[in-house]
Amino acid sequence: MSDLRAEAISLINKMPDSELAEIVPDLRERRAKAAREAYERIHQIISQNKKNLPADFDYERELEEVREEQLHRYENLG
Repeated sequence: MSDLRAEAISLINKMPDSELAEIVPDLRERRAKAAREAYERIHQIISQNKKNLPADFDYERELEEVREEQLHRYENLG
């Protein structure tokens, strides 16, 4: 664990629930936004480079895997 992460966890552990209630929704929205941007970027890259991909490349499966990974990370925030 990095020093920054350890410090953040320490600060969060000391916060009252009322302050956490203000911070958590913002963190969740940031994660959701990052996931949406990653999805859009992957889709854009695939669309632009489809002809350079292997014939058996399943971009829908790849996108689903990224979605599931991001959802899992998002769900573990709360």
